[in-house]
Amino acid sequence: MKRILRGVPAMVLTFAVGVGISLLFWVDFEVHSPAVETVPAAMVQPATVPAAIVRPVAEPVSEVTEATTAPITPQSMIILDYDDQMFYPNGTYHILGSTPKEFAEFYSFETDYGEWVNDRPVGYIAVNTKAGGGIFDRHDVVFGLITERRVVFLTSPDPKTEFEYLFDGQFIRSDFDVVANKDKAVVRGTLTKWRRGEKIAERVLSFSMVQHGC
Repeated sequence: MKRILRGVPAMVLTFAVGVGISLLFWVDFEVHSPAVETVPAAMVQPATVPAAIVRPVAEPVSEVTEATTAPITPQSMIILDYDDQMFYPNGTYHILGSTPKEFAEFYSFETDYGEWVNDRPVGYIAVNTKAGGGIFDRHDVVFGLITERRVVFLTSPDPKTEFEYLFDGQFIRSDFDVVANKDKAVVRGTLTKWRRGEKIAERVLSFSMVQHGC
């Protein structure tokens, strides 16, 4: 990207990076450097490994040909903080009911975890918009967070429209096998559209889910 996100998306990204750093801070490690003052052993408290898992993102994809291929950039930060054996949010999420006209181009967002790249597990979040003529565009997510309660993401600017999408939502159902592929609300939250740092539209929306294969 040639420019840094401005306005509220930038503040959200800054906050998000802070969250990611705070999660990593709890990992038990030692840094050996002669320039760092040693802390007395009596003052050091034992640390525990957190449940949060920061998944590595995939390398940039030169061409998107399949719906399951996500053009993740090196700047992306995807944090998946859940037990993927008990919680399976992998799927495509569509606006439930009529799509507001101010979000007419917004088609869906996707979440997934389980793909392997270079022997490493990879998760992604991506946004799909309608470009006309049955063509869909995939949008990079520069920050994404999924827990068993929340899903948050922020996209990079679209190269054509310069739109950016910010979503802050909650899972209102977790029995995905029951509600998937039905007109049932699974996620509900606030979707905001920005352009050049200016808010264009904002709506509280519910999303149904088409579940990806296990």
